Amino acid sequence: MIRRNPINFVQPPKAVRKEIEIFTTEELHAILDALQGDKNLCRFYPVVLLAMNTGMRKGEVLGLRWCDVDLKQSTVFIRQQVQSLAQGDLIIDTPKTQAGKRKISIPRSMNAYLQGMYSALPEKPSGSQLVFRSRNLTHIRPDAISRMWKKVQAMAGVPYRSFHYLHHTHATLLLANGIPVIEVSRRLGHANVTQTLDTYGHSIPNYDQGIADEIEKIYNT
Repeated sequence: MIRRNPINFVQPPKAVRKEIEIFTTEELHAILDALQGDKNLCRFYPVVLLAMNTGMRKGEVLGLRWCDVDLKQSTVFIRQQVQSLAQGDLIIDTPKTQAGKRKISIPRSMNAYLQGMYSALPEKPSGSQLVFRSRNLTHIRPDAISRMWKKVQAMAGVPYRSFHYLHHTHATLLLANGIPVIEVSRRLGHANVTQTLDTYGHSIPNYDQGIADEIEKIYNT
């Protein structure tokens, strides 16, 4: 009989987090150009544009209603999301965490695009009307977005990455351009900053030399 379990003496391998790939700005522009140039896919252009500009997840974009859009303040509110169940049914659900319910500011150009969509509606929408609807004026299915996304990347000559990589790209670019991590975390709907740092910490610019220069000033003045 073995007195000690040999497994207790084995050092478990360290988990190595794979660095997240993101889209380049050139790839994003190529995707948008491909969408605009295709008569069947152009209706998905605003869906992709909003995801790029906000980092919203697919279900959050599809669940956005006009009552969640404040065109005067250039903000959108995330209050619900569209989810597809295993058997194919769709449900409208609230975000998984309290942090997921959030307000996101949008660029002026995105706000102007949504304003144009709103103005083009044949009649003022009800509070519950979705911003993005299918040709049958019902919910757009998440799998329809997945099919479109795969097709448009092939058309644009962009290596395939899932729609969720727009979320990753948005976060990475914000951090790389000096946006405080707490603000990025709130924008993404993360439960805490640790989640953001664990996933995107590598994107934060290195200010160590700048810190050393400041210390030099402090101690030599």
